[in-house]
Amino acid sequence: MKTVTSNGQRPRLLNVNRRSLGEKSSTRQQPAIEADVPPLSRDDEQSLASFRSQQQVLRDFTLGCVDGHHTGAHFDGPPGVGKSHVILNRLREQRAEFHHFQRITAKPLFNELAKHPSGIFVIEDCEQFFAERSALTLIRSALGGEDVHGRRERRVTFSVSGPNPRVLETYFYGAIIFTSNCPLEHGKPEIRGVMSRVPNMALNPSEHEIRALLRHLARKGYVSKVGQMSPAECVEVIEHLINLVSELAGHLDLRWIGHAYGYYLTQHASGGTTDWRDMLKFHVMKTISYFDNTPPNTCSQDQAIVDDNGQLHREIIIAQEIQKLPGLTREDRLRLWQERTKEFHSSTGLSRPTYFRRLATGRAKQIAS
Repeated sequence: MKTVTSNGQRPRLLNVNRRSLGEKSSTRQQPAIEADVPPLSRDDEQSLASFRSQQQVLRDFTLGCVDGHHTGAHFDGPPGVGKSHVILNRLREQRAEFHHFQRITAKPLFNELAKHPSGIFVIEDCEQFFAERSALTLIRSALGGEDVHGRRERRVTFSVSGPNPRVLETYFYGAIIFTSNCPLEHGKPEIRGVMSRVPNMALNPSEHEIRALLRHLARKGYVSKVGQMSPAECVEVIEHLINLVSELAGHLDLRWIGHAYGYYLTQHASGGTTDWRDMLKFHVMKTISYFDNTPPNTCSQDQAIVDDNGQLHREIIIAQEIQKLPGLTREDRLRLWQERTKEFHSSTGLSRPTYFRRLATGRAKQIAS
């Protein structure tokens, strides 16, 4: 929502119910007076264009599923880069009949396919689903098949065991879209059989591209049912978030936008007494320190088992030594981390998320001391 005053200046957007909420607490701090918000830099504009071009490919693959050109698609990429957001928005724009699942197993999916044979199914975090052998058999039949009367109608079967074993069957001519946080294990013939039936794409934007998108979104301001923020307020919050994650050597996550704005509004609109920066720091540090976001038994790197004989301390020291080395890119540091930690995991070294957790743990120990 954008308005302009008679002198051409954009007015400050006030938080919804700010006055009434403020009467409940005299400790609420007023935000600083809004200054002009500068436009994106040329580098940010270029990074934003690059990110949008990747998103557009994902949007077009989704459109192909809606129009029947593909029986499905698979998209992988780190958590918090907007895969599901882009897919679901495209489906809404097309007014498609779609069904969204974050966790589902083979038999419930078969029942849903039977009830909605023309639907578009979106299955997030599919790594666990693909670990189920019966699910792989089901999916191969749901994504294959020949054209029948001008549409890709597939006969889908599901075997039921137990005291009354039988084979269920239905016909499906919709599409199934899968997302995962890392590439699926193509070494398995069953998964190769699934992936050969649908287009695959990795959405893996750089940190520069995610920063550019965050800065672009901040300049639009923020409006929700519980409050609103001006572009200047949003820019202040997002720049602080970007700097914080950089200091913690973590990965930016687009899902942190809503949390960051929520902490800001909690202090400035709801009368919270804790500084929003502190609340955001607690959130980000805990996420980077304790959550891998890598589903079990799917990515190629196993997590280290930290014992009581000094291994954790040694891992922290290695991570801190690598972080202090000058002139290295992010990828250089991560490759060096995996090389130097082969003493703990001889085949590949420790995983990349573990590197960031060890850095954050080391900082937390320094703060505590």
